[in-house]
Amino acid sequence: MITIPLNNEPNQSLSILLDGINHKLTIKEAGGLMMITIERDSKIIISNTRLLSGILIIPYQYCEAGNFVFLTEDDDVPYYTRFGRQTLVYVTADEMEAYRNGG
Repeated sequence: MITIPLNNEPNQSLSILLDGINHKLTIKEAGGLMMITIERDSKIIISNTRLLSGILIIPYQYCEAGNFVFLTEDDDVPYYTRFGRQTLVYVTADEMEAYRNGG
């Protein structure tokens, strides 16, 4: 798994190359919740989806190339003031099967 660096800011974007694919992540605060938009090679995969702890973010039909998951203590809901203690990670394509099987 690859840790994705986030700032303690309510609205942020970053671009990162993962598994040979350009990803653009846009994270925004919306009424006490954190939302994420993910683009792969300039194609929007998800738009303004609520961030939850421990749940794969990208829908199944797109996750053959890897996926993102937010890790938090006690399954707390991700929130920008806790980024640093809460971590966004990328599960590589090679790690996906093991991750799905609980490993």
